[in-house]
Amino acid sequence: MGQCCGGMKGGKPGAKSRDSMYENSTLKTHSKMVAAYSVHGYNGGSPKENQDRGCFVQNFAGNPAQTMLLVCDGHGPAGAEASEGIVTTFLGRVAQDPVLHDCRASGKDAIAKQLEEIIYESETQVFIQKTEGAKSGTTFTMVIICGDDLAFTANVGDSRSAIALQENLGKFVAHDLTEDHAAATSPRERQRIKNAGGRLSKMGGNFRVMSPGGECALAPTRSVGDLAFDRAVVISKPEVTEVKLTPEHRYLVTASDGLWEFMDGQMVIDYLSRSQDISSASLELVKLAQSDWFRNCGGYCDDISLVCCTLPLSSWMGTEGSTSEQADAPGGGAPVQAPIKTEASTAQTVIRCHKLAGLQ
Repeated sequence: MGQCCGGMKGGKPGAKSRDSMYENSTLKTHSKMVAAYSVHGYNGGSPKENQDRGCFVQNFAGNPAQTMLLVCDGHGPAGAEASEGIVTTFLGRVAQDPVLHDCRASGKDAIAKQLEEIIYESETQVFIQKTEGAKSGTTFTMVIICGDDLAFTANVGDSRSAIALQENLGKFVAHDLTEDHAAATSPRERQRIKNAGGRLSKMGGNFRVMSPGGECALAPTRSVGDLAFDRAVVISKPEVTEVKLTPEHRYLVTASDGLWEFMDGQMVIDYLSRSQDISSASLELVKLAQSDWFRNCGGYCDDISLVCCTLPLSSWMGTEGSTSEQADAPGGGAPVQAPIKTEASTAQTVIRCHKLAGLQ
């Protein structure tokens, strides 16, 4: 289900493709601290259209103190149009939203209500007003970071966000920030489907949600789109959580299920924590995930997308310092770029996931 990132040959990511991700961006000198990549999947050994979309957004909702990570994993015949339409419509809608402009002041309940309305409006615009893609939809998974001590997550579907907490002796422990809305793995969601009058069926040993006529089967129990299903059954209502960030939180990852299918959060965090370069480590994670898909599923591989960053953001993306300065990394090792010197702009800066060519 997926799309977003730039040049991978023979499965070996090149520095040129990584650098080009940040062309004309204030993050260009900080590619070791943030990454946003996506690679198309394969079907029958042949490349298929990437239906994922993702982005890293500075000045989210017009607030320089807010940063947002987002991944949308499209599915169905018009999955790419679904994810692209929702990302574009959503970003335009929230650019100066009064509630999301100051998430810290608004609080979780107000954020949840506003996101539900905006996602529903975006769904209506993309899927109903255009009257296409009734059998297509997308997941919607995001994290809004408010300074160094607070974040909010929102999730629709089976993409996922995870975070690393550094514990005693320097060990990094992964914690999932979202719960997958998947018929195969969530008894709570299966019960919600039944209570709403929906129907479940096992296919290939896993539960799927069935459309009223039985002609469509869906793995996620929540989705933006998929109008062939009753909107009271397969809902687009996001689950929103509040996360208190501490100085011990280090890495944040939002990714489509193409990454999580054969990797858990701890495996991903372990890989990131062993590297001084989160961008290079992310490229290697994409490569490993593809290898797992091919090893387990023959010629099939899902689209894989991830957006991740190093915390706290102020350590490298602040309002002081100069991009030409460098500071020693904590505990020695490779130097870390000084924080970006930014203006108090109210315009959102959107960095889309960088498209990768994929393994050959």
